[in-house]
Amino acid sequence: MKTAGISGQNILAPWLALGGLISQQTIGSMGVMCIPPLVPFLRADWQIDEVQVGLFTSVLYAGAALMSITAGQLVDRYGTRRVLALGQVMVGVLVVVLGLAPDTSRGLLAMFAAGVGYSALNPACAKAIMGWFRQQVRGSAMSIKQTGVTLGSALAAAVLPSLAYATSWRTSLVLTGLVIVVLAVVFYVLYRDCDGESGVSRPGGFARGFRIVIRKRDIVLISVIGVLFSYAQLSLGTFLAVYLTANVKLSVIVAGGYLALTQAAGTVGRIAWGVLSDTLFGGGRKPVLYLIGAISAAAALFLSFSSPDTPLWVISITAVVFGFCAIGYNGVYHAYVAEIAGEQLAGVAIGVSLSIAYLGIIVGTPLFGYIVKATASYQTAWISTGLAMLAAISILGLIRERDS
Repeated sequence: MKTAGISGQNILAPWLALGGLISQQTIGSMGVMCIPPLVPFLRADWQIDEVQVGLFTSVLYAGAALMSITAGQLVDRYGTRRVLALGQVMVGVLVVVLGLAPDTSRGLLAMFAAGVGYSALNPACAKAIMGWFRQQVRGSAMSIKQTGVTLGSALAAAVLPSLAYATSWRTSLVLTGLVIVVLAVVFYVLYRDCDGESGVSRPGGFARGFRIVIRKRDIVLISVIGVLFSYAQLSLGTFLAVYLTANVKLSVIVAGGYLALTQAAGTVGRIAWGVLSDTLFGGGRKPVLYLIGAISAAAALFLSFSSPDTPLWVISITAVVFGFCAIGYNGVYHAYVAEIAGEQLAGVAIGVSLSIAYLGIIVGTPLFGYIVKATASYQTAWISTGLAMLAAISILGLIRERDS
């Protein structure tokens, strides 16, 4: 799978590499998104409320934010294979620890540490795709890779509740963590970095690369947009199942099915938006992000008015559209960040962008839970996600298209 880069490479090599990246993105995401579908079990065991539910997502991404810049720098120095495999092993071990945690506080600590390992995934995969694929298909490749996030979340939503019923929620997490570790070792053995991918940053280049990236105005702007998009995405992924059980009065299994449907729609969306960006818009990322933001805002506002009287087919359509957009944006977004920074600094650029964007999750999910608790209603909280998306597309207009 090792080549001299984009020119002259084996035609199958990039797609084989992409398959390996998707597998790691999928199983890693299943591990870190294990809490939302298991919330009803945690409520019974640990007596947690909506704010604490949001905290599990928040501390996960706090750990990821803390290490994202460093992870990006390490990827630029050492390549995808070593950094990604190490991060995945760490995620797997910490998911096992989470399953064994005796109380909420130690569960939150395990989730924070898992986030540190998870920080390697996106910079490593983005760096690999920048090396393996030409610009003309890079948006599609990045979006296909990002389907691993939603596939993993959908797997968690579809498998973990049933597995928890059959065994226990703790056993379901221990088994998930062990699978992550095994697949990380398999990836390390089989995957090979694209020639020239590692060692791009010269000695002493860590700080220099960071300074170059952080001084790019458009990197800062797209990162702020990432904060707002992340708030909508993770609010949907964290609270949809809880909302459907509490407000729409669906069973835990059915609500988990709707969450899986939403994640599946996001998976399709990531591919569709990437292909649309590469073809209809000739590699343009900005118009696609405009569309995603506007449609997501409308879906969030529509969801805010749903109730037990709302027909299930209406909820299904809303969940699909919301997931298709608010979860489907990610591949185009990462391609845009990497292209603004350039191939050599793609890893650290993704790391910087994610460190800023993760604020939307660190602050956003507890904020969503607080709004629900303070108003005794999900309506205002869903409206806030719609307003966040409208703010994001307003800021998008400030980015200079020529920089992409």
